[in-house]
Amino acid sequence: MRFTALAVVGVCLLTEVSGFLSSQTSLPSAHHRSSSTTHMPVVPTRPFFPSTSFRHGHRFHQAVVASASASAVSLSSDTVEEQQAQQQPLPPQQQYGVGMDQNAMMESDLLVIVDEMDRLLYSEKDSSSSTTSTSSSSSPTLMMASKKLAHSFHPEQPRGICHRAFSLFIFDENDNLLLTQRASSKITFPGVWTNTCCSHPLQGMSPNEVDDDELDAYPNYMGIKHAAIRKAQHELGITTLELSDMTFVSRFHYWASDVGTHGIQSPWGEHEVDYILFCRLSQEKLSNLHLDPEEVASIRYVSPSELQTMMEESMKTPATPTTPTDPTDTTSSSSSYQHIKWSPWFLGMMERGVMDWWKDLDNTLQGVNTNREITFFDPHVDFWAEFNLPTHTRTTGCTGGL
Repeated sequence: MRFTALAVVGVCLLTEVSGFLSSQTSLPSAHHRSSSTTHMPVVPTRPFFPSTSFRHGHRFHQAVVASASASAVSLSSDTVEEQQAQQQPLPPQQQYGVGMDQNAMMESDLLVIVDEMDRLLYSEKDSSSSTTSTSSSSSPTLMMASKKLAHSFHPEQPRGICHRAFSLFIFDENDNLLLTQRASSKITFPGVWTNTCCSHPLQGMSPNEVDDDELDAYPNYMGIKHAAIRKAQHELGITTLELSDMTFVSRFHYWASDVGTHGIQSPWGEHEVDYILFCRLSQEKLSNLHLDPEEVASIRYVSPSELQTMMEESMKTPATPTTPTDPTDTTSSSSSYQHIKWSPWFLGMMERGVMDWWKDLDNTLQGVNTNREITFFDPHVDFWAEFNLPTHTRTTGCTGGL
């Protein structure tokens, strides 16, 4: 009897191992996964990028999660101390972005989908249709959308799909802001100058990057900070950024079509609830930056007055996308700033509080200016595509694409 039981267990184990190996050797493409996964929003019919499969570290794990329709993305209720204990450097072979280009990350990154009030959206397959709906009969799962899908703009989806993002502002010991210029290979808003690091928290990551205000995430927002640590290492080579270095300040809700790059019918844009993180780092921590050329073209440290001059001069003439500008050349006259392009989110945020928080940096870093507000703004008219209409509202694009 014992021999028989052991034999049955052995067969079951072999079956499980065989299934696991099979799933690794025949992983479907990202495009196939996103179009067949039951809890994803409807995928646009027009093609954008070829399918790509991903087989390294967390990205491979994430691809497996995305392809399993029954997989639930759990929200962590860990305390601040527990999440800090979980923060461990990834082994080199598991570091985010290794061996991946912009197209690959567009396909594989799974964003956190929210409404205009930054509430998490959930989805569950409706047995009567291929769309998603919320049901109280079973535990809900987070709604999913690839980075490609969420940033896709067209007449039926004029503002893409609203998702979470973060904007990290790193200051040096002299309170100068580290500006970065986005690489020319970026799909959305290439070549523009912006704050230190702009990206997204992702689903399926470890440590967890999905915050929930119902679990008292405010004001620490550990998930957002974990995402900032991951991307600061990926884009700038900063390996010493810690959770305690960053202060959450506020949130902005905005959208913008990338008309400057792709024309009046731009198929790409941004629609985000953007978390603002402030951070002051020592010269030691900033002394050995390694820029990822797929992400960052150039950097420069600026004071508030220098940035003000740069922005004022850049507004005097239309930006010319084909004319490169090097604001790192401090010997140039102010006229050299006239062709600088800025990200729409950076422009909007600097006009709506960020400059004031910077000028009050000591208090801001101590949490004096931290707030729960979500400030909404439409972009400058230069970032409106032909299908972006005055009749659209703050809620346009905030229903998960359904």
